[in-house]
Amino acid sequence: MSLPSFYAKVPPLVVRDGLADFLGAADDGLLEYNYADVVRVAGHSCPTVAGAWLMACAALRRWPVPRFAACIQTAPLSAVKSK
Repeated sequence: MSLPSFYAKVPPLVVRDGLADFLGAADDGLLEYNYADVVRVAGHSCPTVAGAWLMACAALRRWPVPRFAACIQTAPLSAVKSK
């Protein structure tokens, strides 16, 4: 599926998954989700898909449990790993 280049400009969502770390499925348990991933799963991009992406990012940044909130980033995975 060919996607528009501006999708790459949307900041990715990086979350830490303790189980993925334990199982060795992801380095340090960090998983990166991009808007392009969401478009591929949905099969299209529309205002509803874009709005859901923005709401998910906003909600995760406001997660009330401090130990989880520290794991949620809206930066490229390379920037998160370098910290």
